[in-house]
Amino acid sequence: MTAAPAPSAGILQQSQAQVTNAHEEIAPLSLEDPSTAEISEQVELPRLGSSVLYPDILPGVDLQYDTAGFNIKESIIVRAPQSSYTYHFRLSLNGLTPAEQEDGSILLKNAEGVSIYEIPAPNMVDATGAFSQDVTYTISEVSDGFLLTVTADADWIHASDRVLPVTIDPALVIITTKMQSGIITNFVDESDIYRPCYGSDMYVGSNYAYHYNGYIYIATLPQIPQNCSPVRATIEFFKMNYDSEGIDKFYGEIRPL
Repeated sequence: MTAAPAPSAGILQQSQAQVTNAHEEIAPLSLEDPSTAEISEQVELPRLGSSVLYPDILPGVDLQYDTAGFNIKESIIVRAPQSSYTYHFRLSLNGLTPAEQEDGSILLKNAEGVSIYEIPAPNMVDATGAFSQDVTYTISEVSDGFLLTVTADADWIHASDRVLPVTIDPALVIITTKMQSGIITNFVDESDIYRPCYGSDMYVGSNYAYHYNGYIYIATLPQIPQNCSPVRATIEFFKMNYDSEGIDKFYGEIRPL
């Protein structure tokens, strides 16, 4: 992906990339390992992914890429107020075709119409954890590929209670199996329980002003062969951004719908 500025957003600056976790090995941790008693040790893998930060790609704006497996999380980090919050990215899709979805996401499909990648619906969050889905995508075909335009709501960013930086969050997620494509996640702020929130991340827990509950819906369960009885099922999560202060346990509930 190549970033290109909106006409009113200033001129792209040359930036020196800062890379973290480039060549370290992943050391597996177990929740059943008594040596990892602290919850921060249980969920914070030492090398889940790598990050590349391009500081000041625009005046007052950083661009960061985080990788986890085949997935890429892109963060537009707005550190100072801007006249416009529209950002353009030129996509070279190598034969894939984008299809905009009603929920605001974009699917990238191959010639047979099979979805290979998903760009989940965008969102943004400020430094206090305030969350908004007032971000939109548009995508158009250009001579050398496709142009993805990300537009964030200026009124939300300029609100008097907003605390910078605001991170605008597009992502690219690979769809590897039918099972994976049948899993839906969202989270709900207890102050507005009728407004589900979607995106590439699931926020769970509390800070001083917000409390989020996360939900996972599995549409299709794996087939169990006849004459077999399940003896154990596990679900695993990996943290992308996490503060364990004041938290000693996670609580979850599984129930049929």
